[in-house]
Amino acid sequence: LTFDGTNFVPQASAAGTLNNPSATTDPTSGDDSGDGYSNGSIWVNTTTKKAFILTDDTAGAALWVEAGTLPSSGSFATDPTATDDAGLGFLVGYEWTNTSTGKVFISFLDADDAAVWYEIDGTGAIVETRDPNVNDDVTFGFIVGQVWINTTTPREFTLSDPTDGAAVWDPAPLNCYPDLTGLTWTGDTTSLTELASARNGKWVDGGFKLMIMGRGAREVGSYTAATPYDITTLTHNNTDFSILAQDNTPEAGFWTEDGLAFYMIGDATNTMYKYTATVAHDESTLSFTASSGAIFTGAVPSGLWMNANQTLAIVSSDGGDILREYSMTAGDVTTIAATGNTFSVNAQATQPRGFLITPNGEKLYLVNDAFNGIVTYDFGTPFDITTLVHDGAVPVSHFSREGSPYGMLFNEDATLVYGIGDGDISSYATTSTCV
Repeated sequence: LTFDGTNFVPQASAAGTLNNPSATTDPTSGDDSGDGYSNGSIWVNTTTKKAFILTDDTAGAALWVEAGTLPSSGSFATDPTATDDAGLGFLVGYEWTNTSTGKVFISFLDADDAAVWYEIDGTGAIVETRDPNVNDDVTFGFIVGQVWINTTTPREFTLSDPTDGAAVWDPAPLNCYPDLTGLTWTGDTTSLTELASARNGKWVDGGFKLMIMGRGAREVGSYTAATPYDITTLTHNNTDFSILAQDNTPEAGFWTEDGLAFYMIGDATNTMYKYTATVAHDESTLSFTASSGAIFTGAVPSGLWMNANQTLAIVSSDGGDILREYSMTAGDVTTIAATGNTFSVNAQATQPRGFLITPNGEKLYLVNDAFNGIVTYDFGTPFDITTLVHDGAVPVSHFSREGSPYGMLFNEDATLVYGIGDGDISSYATTSTCV
């Protein structure tokens, strides 16, 4: 291990630990506890570009080991602890294998008596029994793209921002199949009057932000949740983006998974509009990009879904009681055209509104205004509406608080379903099965 000696700033192993980052000679046995050095101290010879670590600070017999000669891995009969630190030669990046269990751990912090070890799998993902939090950050050497798996839930997260004390770990979507037969109101309903006639909700940022399109307001906006997925803690962000210039009756909207594009279908013009954002899921950075022709004629569009690469769109129609499929060149709304594939929901839903499709394309949840409930369908082939079949669930009034529901969404583990009405949002408890 060599250093260029110009930008090396050693991290103290503990409060008060003495390091020598700018020496011009190698350390000797006399550079010991009497000089203030202690086990874990780091010494850098800027002339030879070599680094050393003190493993024995005995006065007159100090032992400094060149960092490059320290082993980078080892096998032991137990798991590592906080005392398996730099002072014992376990530097950041050391790979520890427990021969009894086969588990592998990596040192992310080698501070004296405060070492931090994380179990990893064969891909390098952190394996823990908890979710990551804002403090699992750059301090521990985490970088953008690091994967973390909570084996208890189970749930996978990917680090998108490692900022010290404000790390952002994005959860991977779950394929959840909630049991809606026992859906019960939690007692929580929150007004969305800032975005009148709310449509099409989406939770982002780990449940700390709720995206909403307001039909009456003709705007795309958002709310911040002080507690993730808790609608009682919502506050309007007052950063709404107006879509009135394109259509004064926006009926259906959809944010892409990466949050860099928003699509809207307007009833006044029968047209789809695309907006791009320079910051993911930030409506204040939206700008109008392009539009389709007036191809959504006939029944009023009420719901919109698009696949990840924006080549496939499914639209529900209120009054037409039908789902229609459209295709387009990736992200190019000017090329959108009907494929001719349709699916009638008239037998179950005479006033279809917004809908959701599970990430694996196996299930569709459709809001029905006629009885204030949800109708569920199974895909024979993922995302192919021609293979949809009603799952046989008896339609009931799920949304007891919404006089006219227009949309729905789930929290991250589908234990809550939210009904979006004309001017509010309510939460309901479910029994869910996640795979």
